[in-house]
Amino acid sequence: MKHATCAMIPRGAGSIISTSSVASVMGGLGPHAYTASKHAIVGLTKNAACELGRNGIMGIRVHCISRFSVATSMLINTWRRLDDNEEQDEILEQEVEKSKEFMRSLANLKGVPLKANDVA
Repeated sequence: MKHATCAMIPRGAGSIISTSSVASVMGGLGPHAYTASKHAIVGLTKNAACELGRNGIMGIRVHCISRFSVATSMLINTWRRLDDNEEQDEILEQEVEKSKEFMRSLANLKGVPLKANDVA
């Protein structure tokens, strides 16, 4: 952020986007080190926005995306270790579908599942 703002200040415009996690605002969703690091990103983002605003630099936007989980095979693999076998892909696909349904039940925006492209 420090280096990005140095490049953006002369132009008076720019956008800084950080990626955090819902674990930064909800306890118990991940290991303590992960939660602390994601909370730190939110704090850094807020502080950068305040510092820029306080110094009258209004053209630089500072945002943080604190996304909820996206049901992907990578997420499922971190939750559950599957044995190497022929059925692994089928089991993984079933687990992804179960996770999507679980995450839909917790989401604030109903009927719209979060996808990796949405975050990007």
